[in-house]
Amino acid sequence: MVVFRHSVHTELAEVEQSVFWRLAYSVLMPLFFITSGYWLKKRSLKDGIVFSAKSLLKPYLIVMFLINVVGFVHRMAIHNLDEWRTLFLKQSLLVISGNYSRIGAMWFVFALMVGWMIFYGLIQIENKRTRGLVSIGICWVGTMVLSYKLPFQIAQGMIAQLFIYVGYIMKKEKLLEKKIPVIWGSVLALIWLSIGYLSSRETICDLATYRFGNGMPAVLSSLCGAFLIIKAGVQLSRVENRFIEKLGTIGRYTMWILCIHSFEGAVVPWKYLFRLVGEESLAGSLFQLILRGCFISCGCICLKKFLGGIKNVRKNY
Repeated sequence: MVVFRHSVHTELAEVEQSVFWRLAYSVLMPLFFITSGYWLKKRSLKDGIVFSAKSLLKPYLIVMFLINVVGFVHRMAIHNLDEWRTLFLKQSLLVISGNYSRIGAMWFVFALMVGWMIFYGLIQIENKRTRGLVSIGICWVGTMVLSYKLPFQIAQGMIAQLFIYVGYIMKKEKLLEKKIPVIWGSVLALIWLSIGYLSSRETICDLATYRFGNGMPAVLSSLCGAFLIIKAGVQLSRVENRFIEKLGTIGRYTMWILCIHSFEGAVVPWKYLFRLVGEESLAGSLFQLILRGCFISCGCICLKKFLGGIKNVRKNY
C-alpha cells in the first residue's frame, strides 16, 4: 500500500476527498505500529533502548548514508551543494519528513524507534491501569504537539507508542486467538468507518506530514480499524493458498522493502520516466509501480544473498 500510494500521482486535495484513501491512511501506519508491538518482549529500560537502537537506528543510518552519498555526488556534479545540505543532510540529521522529503519512508523507522523506547519506559510501570492511562496521556500530548513539526519524529513516536502498547496487550491477552462476537465486530467497524471518515474530511491521518485527523478520536478509529484488519489477516493466513503464502513472505521482508523503497524514491531520477508518460496518468503510475517493484525485488534478492536469507531477517528485525 505504501509503494502503491507513492506511485499514484494525484493532487493531495483529490486524495483527501477520496473515502478509500482517507480510510486507508487511518489504518496503514497504525497497522505496522501494532504488529511491531505484538512481537516485543518485556525488557529493562536500558536493554529496551539498546534493542530499539540496534534494530531500527541501524537501518535508518545505513539508508541515510547511501542517500546522502548519492545526493552529494550528484549535487557536487551540478555545483549545487547548498541544495544537498538543505534537502539531504539537514533532513536526514533532523529526521524531517513531509512532502518532497528526501528521507522517504524512513521517517516511519525512526518514529517506530522512538515509540519503542517510550514503550520500554512505559512497560516498567507495574500497575496495568496506570500504564494504560499513561500511554493514552502520552499519545494525547503527541496529537497536540504534532502540528509543531518537532524534529526526530518525537510527536509521531509519542502517538505510535499507544499503538505499539496495544499490540503488546493483544499478544499478552491472546486477543487474536479469541472469537469476536458479531455485535462487537460491528461496533468496531462502525467506529472505524464513521469517525475515520468524519475526522479525515479536513485533515487526513498522515503522520509523515504531521497530521492525524482530529486527534484522539482519529486514534480510536485507527485502533478499531487496524484491529479488524489484523484479525481478518489472521483468518486469511489460515487458508492454504500459494498466493497467500507469497504475501506472508513479502510481509517478512517489510523492513527491507521499506529501506529499498526509501532509497530509490530519493535517488532514482523518475522525472525521466515522466518525460515519456504523464506523471498523473494511469500509464505513468503503472510504469513507475512496475519499475519500483522490479527495483525492490532485485534489492531484496541481493540483500538475501549477502545476509544469508530469511533467518537473518527474522533475527535482525
